[in-house]
Amino acid sequence: MSDTSVRMAKETRQAFKQLAEGESMSLGDYFALVARRLQRAKLIEETNKAYARVWADADAAAELEEERAVWDGSLADGLDEE
Repeated sequence: MSDTSVRMAKETRQAFKQLAEGESMSLGDYFALVARRLQRAKLIEETNKAYARVWADADAAAELEEERAVWDGSLADGLDEE
């Protein structure tokens, strides 16, 4: 892993350092955790926006429901429930 310097206010670094210590993590590992969480939150936000656009369009919503019905049918593939 290569090292990189990031400029930030001392107060910001101290806040992140305290948060990292609270999680028993290094500052670098904590930054990685925060980045992953932000990426996940962004993905969820964008997904929710996309679904909102679908549900706002009656034709698109109906098409999605039809597709879901087809996929639901695949659940009844003849396998015994365990």
